[in-house]
Amino acid sequence: MNKPRNIIVTCISAASAVLAIVPIFYMANIGGQLSEYPAEYVPSIICSILSVVAQVAGILFAKKKYSKILDIIAAVLIGAAFTLYILGGILSLVDFFCGIVMFGDPQQAPWIICFGVVMLLSVILALATCFLRKETK
Repeated sequence: MNKPRNIIVTCISAASAVLAIVPIFYMANIGGQLSEYPAEYVPSIICSILSVVAQVAGILFAKKKYSKILDIIAAVLIGAAFTLYILGGILSLVDFFCGIVMFGDPQQAPWIICFGVVMLLSVILALATCFLRKETK
């Protein structure tokens, strides 16, 4: 297999894993940015962690037959985590854009958007990894 291509695919996969880790700190309230721990983010945290595990396994076992399957699993999991994350923060986004305080916390909307963009980039990179990895012989 082509060495420079392997390095590029590994870097893209690693970048996707790092970008998938970053929103976990916000969702798990590790930085103490939220007033309380949001239960809506638990499924997204689980999917993000499983995606990172699948991406790391795909990097470690890149020369195995099942590495493409691990890439696909990681892309699906981070896509699900992104969807669940946006669904968990939608009420805060509604309050922010409508200028009211009724359903969520509108002060969290910029953080939700910022980390949502980070997760979306992770999804795009995970999908790119799926298409760039070649078959092993």
